[in-house]
Amino acid sequence: MKSLRLLAFFVFSWLFFLFLYAPASLLTPLAEKAGARLVAPEGRLWAGQARLEAAGLSLDRVEWHFLPASLLRLRPAVQVHAELPGGVLDAQVAVTFSGHVEAREVDMALAADSPLLSSRIPVPLGGVFNLMLSSVDASARGIEALQGELFWEEATVNLGAPEALGVLRVELQVAQGRFTGQLSDMGGPLGVRGQLDSEGGRLRLEALITPRPETSPTLRATLGMLGAPAPDGAIPLRQSLPLPAGVLAPAPS
Repeated sequence: MKSLRLLAFFVFSWLFFLFLYAPASLLTPLAEKAGARLVAPEGRLWAGQARLEAAGLSLDRVEWHFLPASLLRLRPAVQVHAELPGGVLDAQVAVTFSGHVEAREVDMALAADSPLLSSRIPVPLGGVFNLMLSSVDASARGIEALQGELFWEEATVNLGAPEALGVLRVELQVAQGRFTGQLSDMGGPLGVRGQLDSEGGRLRLEALITPRPETSPTLRATLGMLGAPAPDGAIPLRQSLPLPAGVLAPAPS
């Protein structure tokens, strides 16, 4: 029995030594299984940095360090910190041996005029987007599940001059191959309520926007271009945009 305990101690010590000094490059195949790519990884398996390419984005610097307490949950995880153009991202991430990436406590702050957004949005925006996701499950098939909220704080849109929109909120969910969202406002010159839904490879938005007494004449005139208001003053907004292939994992058959 004493010999077995001694053998187990040496095996554990050897494995711990390997983990402690294993190069960060060992994460490359795991990232590829999850549909991402690590470029020029540096450091060790438990603490390092690299450039990350995933979902059409390239992040120049992503840092991570191992979370020992995650071993108690039998799901080894790392704390990730990424510097974005005009923002920052923090999350706890675990890559499973089945090829899934599971993220928890995702917190991203991104300036509305960040190059990541301004190149895709024709109207200049201001404020900060705060994305807070309690959980994300992704694989090479796409996003399998997601739960969280997106806030647009100190929101402005430039219509010749910045127009304040207050704070807007979207509740986000991905389940069974479908993306849904509930839009609302948290005060400001516009009342907003609506929903997002993915169907047939497109992302559809249906919302009602209601001017309030403090809405500026410029903003009212812009809203009037969207269509005729309903009897209660609400103006309907409908948009349909193509959803990039591979973003959402197909629904289970």
